[in-house]
Amino acid sequence: MDYNKFSTPDLQALLDGNLQAMSTAGLQMLLNDTPEQANQRERIGKGQQLRIGPWNTGVEMPQGVTEFLAGMGRRFEDIGTLGGALGGEQDPVTNALLDESGYATAGGIGADVATMALGGAPRSVLGATSLAGGYTGATTRGDTKERLQQAGVASLLGGAGAAVPKMVGGLLNPKMQAGARDLLDEGVNLTPGQALGGTVQRIENAATSIPIVGDKIMKARRGGLLGYNSKVVDDALALSGTGKVGAGVKAGHDTITKATQKLSEQYDEVLEAMPISIDDDVLTSLSRLDDLTIGLPEPQANAFNKWVDHYVTKQLVNGDGISGKAHKKIVTDLRKKIGKYKNASGSEADMRDAYQEVLVSVKDIAKRQNPNQAPILDSLDKSYAALSKVKGAAKKGDGGVVTPNQLLMEIKKGASDTTLSQGRGFGQLDTENAKQIFGQMADSGTTGRALVGGMVGGAGIIDPSMLIGPASMYGLYTKPAQEAFRKFAMNPALNNVGANISGMSKYGGLLGSALGANQ
Repeated sequence: MDYNKFSTPDLQALLDGNLQAMSTAGLQMLLNDTPEQANQRERIGKGQQLRIGPWNTGVEMPQGVTEFLAGMGRRFEDIGTLGGALGGEQDPVTNALLDESGYATAGGIGADVATMALGGAPRSVLGATSLAGGYTGATTRGDTKERLQQAGVASLLGGAGAAVPKMVGGLLNPKMQAGARDLLDEGVNLTPGQALGGTVQRIENAATSIPIVGDKIMKARRGGLLGYNSKVVDDALALSGTGKVGAGVKAGHDTITKATQKLSEQYDEVLEAMPISIDDDVLTSLSRLDDLTIGLPEPQANAFNKWVDHYVTKQLVNGDGISGKAHKKIVTDLRKKIGKYKNASGSEADMRDAYQEVLVSVKDIAKRQNPNQAPILDSLDKSYAALSKVKGAAKKGDGGVVTPNQLLMEIKKGASDTTLSQGRGFGQLDTENAKQIFGQMADSGTTGRALVGGMVGGAGIIDPSMLIGPASMYGLYTKPAQEAFRKFAMNPALNNVGANISGMSKYGGLLGSALGANQ
């Protein structure tokens, strides 16, 4: 044996026969130089038999199993005595042998996982970090410095064990802003910042100042807004099952015009299938139309009565009733008349409301006599009301393209404070979510843009290769990349896998903490 390699304290302890005083490194060198080294680990496991409680089964356990149980027992002793603070000396030779055994290390990890699990798995990265550090520091053998060092290692591994599943799961099942997943599911392409919000959105805002890349980001964001515009129009049509406007129609005025045309065609088809027969209820309803002139100036009242008598009353009482086609003409004439008072005020607005009441009366008569068509007409009215909100917002938009904020202002018109406070305005919640997603388009972070633009420009002058990173961002905002992002983010299989992986974070925290405690 080469005694020169031992430190002076270890050599003195060896000569004195006091192995307890030797360092771990000294014991390892001693064991490695012992001729019987090959048989040393067998002294831990050789010949031991499986016992269940007080009963000895007589079955000789494999050495690996024995070492696993020995490692677990040693670790439970450390835990129970708070790292020897409450007593309990251990054989240094056996400890040195167990330190060389992977089976024993696995047993120690098992003991730590079982013990920490008694208090519940940590629910956050911070919780895993704190648990690992505190638990390991309290149960590790050694002086204060050694305990702190071991606690530091365990904190890092415990935090990493909890963080990695969250990160991987988050990539496969990204947490998005409210409403973003619905938009993506409807085929609207969003930028990563619009979809994910938070830090990603702030980085994207600042990146709009990068030459060329910034223009691409803004164009991609605009594309998302155009997709949103098409969606809100299609949503209005969906209330009556009218069908979508269809691809190839430019968002804005063109989309609204096409939707209006589709609704009008559906209205005409339904009205033509709703003839009106003359009965007592019809006559009673017509007699009440005179009451609509109460409060109107005499010239306007006379004009109203004359028009209604010619275009409505005489048409309805002509014979035993009217066909669906004649019914449609009455409704069309009333709509045109109401449209002439669109921006009226004062008594002119009262005239518009009176004509609107006539239209409601005619519809009520038709729905009562045609109960099978009534639900279809009601759904068309809902579609028309929703589309009217979009039309109102489009007046303020560029090329008829509306922002969620403009649409929200239209939704709030005529809605009560109670309705709005409860989020029951027509399409209110979806529009408020969209406002969060698209609301940053006008203000993309002026300070951030200036800083990033200056840094990127200066870096490019110093070293053109430093522009590779910003240039690679350009590809993220191309149409193929956005489409790929949408499909990836909305892949149910990946989302489920990601959710399951994220759910393993608490167990990863336990395992990482146990690994750290057994380093």
